[in-house]
Amino acid sequence: MIRNYQDIDDLIQGIKGILSKNRCSYSSEEKSLLVDCLLKLQETKDKKLEISAELILAVVELLATFFELLT
Repeated sequence: MIRNYQDIDDLIQGIKGILSKNRCSYSSEEKSLLVDCLLKLQETKDKKLEISAELILAVVELLATFFELLT
């Protein structure tokens, strides 16, 4: 599959930014979803794994759930 870690780096930085700014009070469930995304992405990068469709789907599902909880 894909091994372009620049996109993963961008997502990692974006999620870290959301967590560090904490502009609104996120629930523990919302924070947990972001941390789960962060861990999946970081593990893929650290282990130099291929960026699979399964990883992309898992991260998109977690982020969709996070943003759905905000509305």
